[in-house]
Amino acid sequence: MSTLILEPFAMNSLLLDRLDGGSSSKLSDSEDSIWRSRSSSSDYNSLPEVPSFSPVERTRAVVDCSDPREVVARVARCLQKLSIVANFDSERAYFFAETVDRAKFYIRLYKCDGARISVEVQRLDGHHAVSLVEYARAIVAAARGGEVDEGMLLAKKSSSLNYIPAYTDDVVCAEYLTHTAELLRSHRSDAVLLGVESLLLLTDRDRSQVSPHAAEAVLRGRGNTVIKDFIHKCLRGPPAASSDGEDDFDRRQGEIMRNFALAVLGNSLQTASDVKCPMLSSLVRSDEWMERSSGLVDVLLRELSEARDRCHGAYHAARCLNVLLDSSPAMKRTLIERELIGMMKKSRAVGRKRHSLLAKECDAALALMADV
Repeated sequence: MSTLILEPFAMNSLLLDRLDGGSSSKLSDSEDSIWRSRSSSSDYNSLPEVPSFSPVERTRAVVDCSDPREVVARVARCLQKLSIVANFDSERAYFFAETVDRAKFYIRLYKCDGARISVEVQRLDGHHAVSLVEYARAIVAAARGGEVDEGMLLAKKSSSLNYIPAYTDDVVCAEYLTHTAELLRSHRSDAVLLGVESLLLLTDRDRSQVSPHAAEAVLRGRGNTVIKDFIHKCLRGPPAASSDGEDDFDRRQGEIMRNFALAVLGNSLQTASDVKCPMLSSLVRSDEWMERSSGLVDVLLRELSEARDRCHGAYHAARCLNVLLDSSPAMKRTLIERELIGMMKKSRAVGRKRHSLLAKECDAALALMADV
């Protein structure tokens, strides 16, 4: 669930930006010129051949189409519907993509026998192997011309691996949070990552029945303030200025943690709203939330305004702001005064091109402010 988009090569984000989800699968004249400017040829022969040593995987499909632009257009629209942030390198004929849950992968195009195109999804990073297989199946099906089921994004399946049962004993709930807080205090980056991933699960109302307790720890510092302080630090921390050596690694880690923190905050606010926690209506009087520049509300507004560069982060910020909009009339007035309507409209435009979940959150927010 991170907005971190690595850039190990020159990418052509304009190609995706201009695929606006229309009914035609063909690239426009401007998109065609973008393709040509980045590649020696836009035809089938410009594609690389399938490596002879490459095994045939289930994440590969052979498309009965000899026009790479057609296949790229199909894949790009599929990625938008699945809210997968991606950029395309037309010179080397591949997408670099990242899902909402931080799985990173390549989508490569190859030429194969019979003037056909092979589309293959290759995992790069991230441990969400099961969800990546589901995404890969949808992508290769779309490359063949099939329809994309956007509902797969919302179908969270509970299982023994990802479902935390309810406990009436507050001591047991506190133990979950204590273990998480210990991980967050660790000096080891892998332990901290495990802690924030645990917190993401604990606050997810669809996958955890202890989410109300976890949400209180995030929003109010219930039990101890370690969890709350960690989330605030991740959200307010300044980005690293350097991108060389160790500083670059630190910057990437900071972006990963920031995106996790946004997701955790979104889960916590949604859980508090679902259980009708009265604390939500009091946030408008909290300096931690409402103070100009450093308050969490302004942090969320800034993240939303960066939708073009950080779609996943903007999506989580929009989730948070939607809950706040509905928390009290005073909060709604304040958010409107801080120009939320304009920000939501701009972010919705980005979402309609690149991130369907972001577009839906923006639509919901604008509907809440329609009477203004």
